[in-house]
Amino acid sequence: MATLPPTAHPGQEGLTLEQAGRALGLSPRTVRRMVRRGELAADKIEGPHGPQYLVRLPAGQAGTVATNGHGGRGQGAPAGQPTAAVHRGQASLVPLVTELTHRVAALEQERFELAGRLGFYQAQLQQAQETIKALQAPQEPIAPPPPAGALFRPLPADPAPPRRPWWRFW
Repeated sequence: MATLPPTAHPGQEGLTLEQAGRALGLSPRTVRRMVRRGELAADKIEGPHGPQYLVRLPAGQAGTVATNGHGGRGQGAPAGQPTAAVHRGQASLVPLVTELTHRVAALEQERFELAGRLGFYQAQLQQAQETIKALQAPQEPIAPPPPAGALFRPLPADPAPPRRPWWRFW
């Protein structure tokens, strides 16, 4: 592990936000947020350009700070050089991701099968409801047959089709 540079403020212990960010593999903004939330101890001192924080990292904390699930390498870490915490975190996450991937695939298959069963049972239910409805429908009374020898009146002839004006084709 590389040694951290001394602070630019003699008599003061701690690292600037940029130095702490490099040591932790995080961006200076993330370190500042962590200081404000109380996750990291820091002193606010008067710097050459106004107030600034000097972050005090406990021994062995560099590269192991939790980043709230947003990954191990922040914006302040050099590109292509992830921190040791990232490698440890990724190595422990690979089996978990593999297991979760298998679980998701199994759950999707189960959901597909259950959706098929649901469709089958819905069709059966609809058919049963239609059968019940047909059985409960009131039956129409049957008309008595006409008396023997009754004459039936002829049906009226269809009325003449309506006349259309000469300019209409349809």
